[in-house]
Amino acid sequence: GKLTREQGQQFLDTVYSLQPDCLVNSRVWKAPLGDYSNTSDNQLATRTLAQDWENIITLNGSWGYKKSDHNWKSPVTIVRQIIDVVSKNGNLVINIGPTETGEWDPVSESILLEIGDWLDAYGDSIYGAGASPTARPSWGRCTVKGNTLYLHVFDRPADRKLIVPGLK
Repeated sequence: GKLTREQGQQFLDTVYSLQPDCLVNSRVWKAPLGDYSNTSDNQLATRTLAQDWENIITLNGSWGYKKSDHNWKSPVTIVRQIIDVVSKNGNLVINIGPTETGEWDPVSESILLEIGDWLDAYGDSIYGAGASPTARPSWGRCTVKGNTLYLHVFDRPADRKLIVPGLK
């Protein structure tokens, strides 16, 4: 964010000259520079973005490993973030860091294994899926792949009716 547009363009030109197939984030300057954009760290996008984008999060509040950070996000919270980002046609990046000995933190590993179990069961609604053509429902999110609309229910309505706004 501290580069000028000219410096950002020079950076892009240098990267592409050395590695033409490399993808560069828009943080090199800001849109329209870069191949894709992203949200601020640990912030969810509130709307579907026009270009390719990613959301970057941590499993707790720290980038990398921090022994004193025990503010862990639950697997359910992370799964809901995955669903939310895919429902807006984005990609979720989860940052984790090894411990000071280079091992996985046991809590990080446990959270990721639970997320993996969920993806093993319901990954069809995520992998290769994208933004829903419908409006965002109050009870959850929708993703779509091919002709299949996936309904992800976060909060079951009291009347047990899933109204999908904009579904024709």
